[in-house]
Amino acid sequence: MIATIITSTEYKHNQPSVFININGTYYGELTYPHLRKYPTADYWRTATSSDADRGFSVREANITAQQFDRIKELQLIYADNITKCKPFKGQYPVKTWKIKRGKQFEAYKVAVEQYEQQAKEASERNAPYIKAYTEALNELTVILKGL
Repeated sequence: MIATIITSTEYKHNQPSVFININGTYYGELTYPHLRKYPTADYWRTATSSDADRGFSVREANITAQQFDRIKELQLIYADNITKCKPFKGQYPVKTWKIKRGKQFEAYKVAVEQYEQQAKEASERNAPYIKAYTEALNELTVILKGL
């Protein structure tokens, strides 16, 4: 099976974004394909990835059925866990006090504590999902770079 491997030359966290197109379906880190509405594989040969006009490295490789199955499995793990993360929609309390004493300041401190507790709970709730999708994406990236 032939796969088109696309690697950005723009780095995010010192890592290139790597994704592949197999029979018109994308796998891997899907930020670029998603933002570009999943174009054909040929699109990436002339596309640029940022304001700095960096392009994409595009090459083709043969993959085995076993590799393809592992890629699909990791992509499903990644997608499943990323959808399980629930965003924290709180807003940091607005400063309503003028001096650091009195009822307004005390109410503000209580509101800050509540906000921080809710943010911590959301972070702890999402931690196993973030860990799982990060591990899946890292393994997927290693596989795709090695093709």
